[in-house]
Amino acid sequence: MIITVTMNPAIDKTIEIERLSPGVLHRIKKVAWDAGGKGINVSKTIRELGEKSIATGFLGGSAGKAIADSLTERGIEHDFIWLNGETRTNTKVLEDDGRMTELNEPGPKVSEAQMEELLQKLARVMPGKGRCLSYRAPFQRERTKGPMPESSVWPTKKERRCFLTRTARLSGTGFWRGRIS
Repeated sequence: MIITVTMNPAIDKTIEIERLSPGVLHRIKKVAWDAGGKGINVSKTIRELGEKSIATGFLGGSAGKAIADSLTERGIEHDFIWLNGETRTNTKVLEDDGRMTELNEPGPKVSEAQMEELLQKLARVMPGKGRCLSYRAPFQRERTKGPMPESSVWPTKKERRCFLTRTARLSGTGFWRGRIS
């Protein structure tokens, strides 16, 4: 079984219009959406190839539920950690001439406790064995005025590097074999 981890999933929404012009009303010709994010995309590909995977990571809100429902409809097993915030929507505006403009929302905040919950889940999958994580994490710094004290945010770039080094053998694949219990 292949397990994929999506740290910052998204609804990928594509809008087709004639031409994008700032400051004017646009009539949309076509709208389509799909569940997205690096690990989810890997799980969808694995399913298309006739294999099975389990998708995990973080989801939140009605967008998260739509993603989970979409995976269920595709026959992809999933076991996400649910966040209080709303899973992001990334909007692609496709013009008739083929030009595309992307508008990507920020993802919900992931707390240290939620990150630890994911690590515990992954540790149960393959205790004592190497894991592979490849992602652009949804870690967001809280906005403060003046210099930001290190203790007010988690994790810093250095902490992420140490965190990953302790918990994962890094490579670029984005998934590993194991089983979620």
